[in-house]
Amino acid sequence: MIGETLQLISDIVGVVADFCILVITVFTLYLTVFASKLSMISMGMYYSAFYGDNIRIFLKNKSLHSIPIKKVFLLKEIEGIFYYIELKVYEDPLIIDSWHITRISTDPFTEITGIERDTSDIHINAVLGVDMGGTCQMGKAIQEGTTSQSKKSL
Repeated sequence: MIGETLQLISDIVGVVADFCILVITVFTLYLTVFASKLSMISMGMYYSAFYGDNIRIFLKNKSLHSIPIKKVFLLKEIEGIFYYIELKVYEDPLIIDSWHITRISTDPFTEITGIERDTSDIHINAVLGVDMGGTCQMGKAIQEGTTSQSKKSL
C-alpha cells in the first residue's frame, strides 16, 4: 500500500516536472526567436551653447538575442503637419546585446531643418521609432514629465 502511494506521488511529480520543463523551453524559444522587444528607459534633450543641443535615448533589449539598430527617428505633429525627423542613422548597425541597455545620442545640432519653430521640446508628444533593418518598432507618444513618467515600451 505504501509502495503504491509513493509510486503514484513519484509519477505525479514526474508529470509536473515535465510540464514545467516544457513551459520553460517554450518561453525560452519565444524570447530567443520571436521576441524583438526594445524598451525605452528615458529620453531627453541636453543643451550646450558650445557643442550644440542633442537628444539622448536609453534603450533596453528585452529579448535573448541581439538586436541591430539601423535608424532612430521621431514622428512629430506640429500645427497639423507630421514631421519625420531622423535622430541617428548607422551605416553599420548598432548592436544591442540581450538584456543590455544602450545610450543613443544624436549628433549635436543648433536647429532641425524644415521646422520653423523652437525645437527645444521636439521630443515632447512625439513618437519614437526604431528601424531594426527588416522591422520597425514604434513607441507611444513621449509625454512631458519626469523620467519615471516617460517610460514607454516600444
